[in-house]
Amino acid sequence: MFKLSKMADYSLVLLSHVEEDTLMPVSQLVERTKLPEPTVYKVMRLLVKADIVSSIRGPQGGYKLSTKSEDISADAIITAIDGSGAITACTEEGAEECVLLQSSPAAIRLHKINGAVKLALQNITLKDLAV
Repeated sequence: MFKLSKMADYSLVLLSHVEEDTLMPVSQLVERTKLPEPTVYKVMRLLVKADIVSSIRGPQGGYKLSTKSEDISADAIITAIDGSGAITACTEEGAEECVLLQSSPAAIRLHKINGAVKLALQNITLKDLAV
């Protein structure tokens, strides 16, 4: 079964509280989500690096979405946290040397499954998740 990492799960929860035009301080994210402050900082740092959110430092600082929620896909969020988004090791980029791909024709079809999951995640936006 396809399962998100805890950090990817947390990122979806955190982003459901972040808006485009309003800075959300870490203290409010912690209060609303009940996640530990170090976890919030870690997740938000990865989302900033992926340009999903932007940050403003200082006493009046916080986080806001870098773009509209309807332009941020679940795939982009999960990839920012977990990497490639491949559901099996043999479907990751650079997995040409995967033993399963060499030993079973059925294993080649893993790319088809991975593509379908990735497409589904690309078609779900943060706006869909927040509603």
